[in-house]
Amino acid sequence: MALKSYLYTNGVIASISKKLISKDVFEKIIDAKNSNDVVMLFNNTAYVSTKKINSIFDVNRILDQERLNLNAFLKKECPNQEFIEYVGCAYDYQNLENFYKSKFFGLSIDEKIVVEGNFSISKIKDCVSRNDFNSLGNSFVKTLFEKVDEVKNMNENFAKIDFYFKFYMFENLLKIANNDKLLLKMLRYRIDLQNLVLSIRAKNCEDLKSQFIKNGNLDINIFINKSIFHFYK
Repeated sequence: MALKSYLYTNGVIASISKKLISKDVFEKIIDAKNSNDVVMLFNNTAYVSTKKINSIFDVNRILDQERLNLNAFLKKECPNQEFIEYVGCAYDYQNLENFYKSKFFGLSIDEKIVVEGNFSISKIKDCVSRNDFNSLGNSFVKTLFEKVDEVKNMNENFAKIDFYFKFYMFENLLKIANNDKLLLKMLRYRIDLQNLVLSIRAKNCEDLKSQFIKNGNLDINIFINKSIFHFYK
């Protein structure tokens, strides 16, 4: 029985891997001159079956659906509960942030493309609606919303709110990863990517320092020395 399960899972993974975008395609997407070139590149990948992609918005729709499919597959087949919890945690924080912004700032949210993490969409929506997060059983969440409420009461500082959600998400992911070497390695790379995005968006050095996420592989000085805001001096 275990062998059959292993062979089935291995077959599914092999099938999924064939759909992955190759390094060559990624490089061409990076070098694409416009969105039409990106659309053309995606039309030549396995992500497109019977329905042709006509615009960049179709690309987003297909990738959102693939995220849903992958998450459902992991929940069903992955034997490592810590890994499932790790993947789901990031979606939980993303969903919390989306519903929070929808409630307090009137931003629209498309529930059809929200990936369900460890908690159901309806549960998270209900928690945000009642402003009661005790049922999530997560001490980080309570502290998070205390911080976010401080910012909300001052002004609609979206950058600061985004930072708080990311900061506490990574704190929680670090706790889940614990001593799992693979999860810790994935997490550190993910933090580096987040800090890279921040270094591009940062208005100045102080802005970068105030929102820098610790526990990545790369030291903050690397981002300070390489940050794009130096080009605007």
